[in-house]
Formats: sequence, structure tokens, C-alpha cells
Amino acid sequence: MFSATRARVISAVCAACLVASPVSAQNQGDTIQLEELVVTANKRQQRLDKVDGAVSAVTAARLADNDVREVSDLQKVLPGVVIANRGSRPFANVTIRGISSPDFYNPAVQVYVDGVPQASANFAQDLLDVSRIELLRGPQGSLYGMNAFAGVLNITTEKPREKRIDVFATASERLFATGTATTSVLVPETLFLDLGLKERYFTGQIRDIDRNRNDIDWSNGLLGRAALRYAPLGGDFDANLFASHDTVRSREETYILDSDVKQRVFRSSVIRIPYSFLDREVTTAGLTDQPRQIRSAAPA
Repeated sequence: MFSATRARVISAVCAACLVASPVSAQNQGDTIQLEELVVTANKRQQRLDKVDGAVSAVTAARLADNDVREVSDLQKVLPGVVIANRGSRPFANVTIRGISSPDFYNPAVQVYVDGVPQASANFAQDLLDVSRIELLRGPQGSLYGMNAFAGVLNITTEKPREKRIDVFATASERLFATGTATTSVLVPETLFLDLGLKERYFTGQIRDIDRNRNDIDWSNGLLGRAALRYAPLGGDFDANLFASHDTVRSREETYILDSDVKQRVFRSSVIRIPYSFLDREVTTAGLTDQPRQIRSAAPA
């Protein structure tokens, strides 16, 4: 039976906790300063909490933590996004909130890199020197034009203001990648040159047991990028002139029997079709300008 003495003990303990909590919080510090996240969802720099729309932003640190190397990996960090290849990577299908398009030439989601729309055959591309990726959910046709009925993936590259040389490499069971990203200061606090290069090689995993050939589904990709940035300190806008070239050579769409899926083997004597081969080369160039973020005066 719940006695009066036990009730008084519980009340005393609760009162002590209520009194001690403010003291503990005060000892740890009065305020916690959160990092400010700036996005360009509305074609200008804004704080994420000031954007009127359904926007998610992923930083470079989170991409690295989740091993995101290409656009197809973004479904690891963006809720409600599904990216799947319809046979091979030039036919990537992006779905946001269950909305997609069965028409390859008219996708429901548009992908942008530094303000330039990407061709639908180049959606499944490698990520190089990425600073931030924004997901804009819902129709975005008023700002981003056609093929943005379900949303937009907005990719922004790094734009440092100091000299740097970054080198990276990845090695796994069948995947090897190396690359570099550099920035040169041509005019202090005004003009910058960014260069990036990334090569990735997948050794493959399917073996043709009839011809005794290993790794018939290999792939090799090379991505290069150069950008000249005019970003004067204290100026009203930044300008970016850039060009990139993406090359992919691979054997994709390899058809094997259901019974051979676990063994990863191909029987050329049964499936009498030649090995498929993909050779994709995409060159992108653009000149963009962006107004600087407008900051309000700090409160007195």
C-alpha cells in the first residue's frame, strides 16, 4: 500500500531535482552557439531557417561520414529520395516523395551543379570537391524550369578563399579511387582558380566461366574540373566561370541467369550476346553569378 511516508520521500527527491537542474545547466554555460548553414535554394544566399520551402541540406562532412561518392549514393543521407539505374547509369531515375517519371527524356527531378542543369544521361555522376548538397522538395519550376516537378538536387562545390592542395584516395575490395582538389589565389581576396581531378576504377565481380574471363563488368571513370572565380572581399556578388569533363567507360547491363546470381557467373554458351559496353563523355561549362548573403544588423 502506498504510504504517506513514501509519498513525502518521492516529493522531496523530485523537488531536489528541480532545484539542482538550473544550477547544473548554468555551470555548463548559458548558451550554445550552433553553426550557421547557408543555402542557395532561392538563387541567393540565405540561412536555412529563413527559406520558405521544404529544403534539406547535407554538408561535406556528412557526405564523407556516410561514404557518399556519387549522386546515386545520396539516398543514404536524403530522406524520401530513391535513385536507381534502369539498366545502366545513363538511365538513372530519381524519385522524391514517391514522384518519378517513366520517361527517361523528361525526368521529374532536375540535378544542378553550381547552378548549371545536368543532362539526364549524366545524373549518375561522381561527386568531386563538394561543399554542400541541397534537396528541394516539391515543384520547383518557377525558379528551376522544366523537369523539376518532384524537386531539385542542387550540388555546390567548394569555394575556398585561401591556397590549398587536397589529395584523397580510396581502396576497397573492388573499388579504387584517387583524386586531388586545389585552389590558387591569383589576386588576393579577389580572384581564385580551382582545379579538380578524380579517377575511379571498379574491377568488376562477374566471371565468364565458358571463356574463362574474369571481371567482365568492370568500369573506369575520369572527372576533371576547372573554375575561375571572381569573389572580391566585401563585394556585392560572386562570379564563377567553370568547365568540367566526365568520361565513363564500362561494361554494364550484363545479363546472367537467375541461378547464377549468387555465384556471379556468366555463361556465354547459353546467353549468346556480346558483352555490353558503355562509353559516355559529357562536357559542361557555365558562367554564373550570385548575390551575396544579406545580413541583418545584430540586435543591441
